[in-house]
Amino acid sequence: FFCQAEWRGDGVSLPCIGKDGNRDGFVLIQDKPRLEDGSTDDEPGLVTNPPAASDGVITGTFPEFTVHNGDHFMAVLGCEYDATACNVTFELNYTIDEGPIQNYTRWVATYDKKFAVVDTDLYQLRGKTVRFVLTVRSNGPTDGNRAQWLKPRIKYVQPTATPVPSLTPTP
Repeated sequence: FFCQAEWRGDGVSLPCIGKDGNRDGFVLIQDKPRLEDGSTDDEPGLVTNPPAASDGVITGTFPEFTVHNGDHFMAVLGCEYDATACNVTFELNYTIDEGPIQNYTRWVATYDKKFAVVDTDLYQLRGKTVRFVLTVRSNGPTDGNRAQWLKPRIKYVQPTATPVPSLTPTP
């Protein structure tokens, strides 16, 4: 799944799976990723490291996907264990019909021994066919910006009905 994306570092094409330490940026797949807090997860994940340039950017552009009502983007986001210099912005971006890349939402992560569990409703895109672009931006220097995406996915979430209070007729 991860290698269905077209990976780029500051506009330069990158292989999936890349070479750890590549100065142009790299993408690695982890079967049992170690999280910032030291725990090991049993869900697959990615380490995306932007190019070794100040404010470097790495992107993964996925094939077209039609968003339906109830679709959510879900993932666990953070820095890889022991990447103490990590300071990045994760972005969920998209493009429609080869148009400009647009931001849907973003999250900032620094190495603080915590991670974020994200669940973003994609309702603003329902009915549209888009190409999602997972993006990581370095906030300053790039050394050690090993950003983890654990089990990034689009999942249908059954909408819940809002309870309507019952009215009791008064005699």
